[in-house]
Amino acid sequence: MIDYILAFIILWIISFMVHEFGHVFGAMLSGGKADIKIWNYKGIPSMMTVPYGTINKFLFDIFGGLLPAIMFTVLALISGYSTLRYSFVTIAFIQYAYAIYETLLINKLPRDEYMKYHYVLYLVVGVIATVLYYLLVGF
Repeated sequence: MIDYILAFIILWIISFMVHEFGHVFGAMLSGGKADIKIWNYKGIPSMMTVPYGTINKFLFDIFGGLLPAIMFTVLALISGYSTLRYSFVTIAFIQYAYAIYETLLINKLPRDEYMKYHYVLYLVVGVIATVLYYLLVGF
């Protein structure tokens, strides 16, 4: 069980970094640029990408969650090791949900509300993904 937990934690941290690189990629696709900032949100280390220049806001928003979601989906499909497969599937599921959430709400909610709800989203979608994984795949 500890191998599941450690694999998930390490891959979760990697997914945060890939998420922010997705925003940078989205900005670059539309001819803009972006910086990744590390900041402290109420004691929780967080990252965010700040765009500048002329960008396509939709590409910038959607690529944050879409890039890691696609990457982890591919890894889940080619992974034969079940410990990693669980993490890949769960993180991909969360990132797809987060891509939608972020695209729809990132600039519509105050920062505190947005951050609070995004942690709730991680938890709820993570639990749903875990339950579905074990119901459909098992150990």
